[in-house]
Amino acid sequence: MVQRNPNVYFDISGWVPRYLPKLLLDYIAGPLRNKALFGTDFPLIPWERAVSELNALSLKESTKQKVFGENAKRLLNLA
Repeated sequence: MVQRNPNVYFDISGWVPRYLPKLLLDYIAGPLRNKALFGTDFPLIPWERAVSELNALSLKESTKQKVFGENAKRLLNLA
């Protein structure tokens, strides 16, 4: 659904970043890198922890920038 519809995005809240499934990480690093949004599921997952763990993942820096904000800016027409 996310790949086929330009107005559909997804967020990664609900997962502790270091436990994201490999398949999902592969999609975030590849075909869905422009559709993934950062989320923390606060207060269950403190935002500092979520940011730190997402930064520690083996994703390209450009992909992290998209997930942390560029994708949300585009979705909300702020960019």
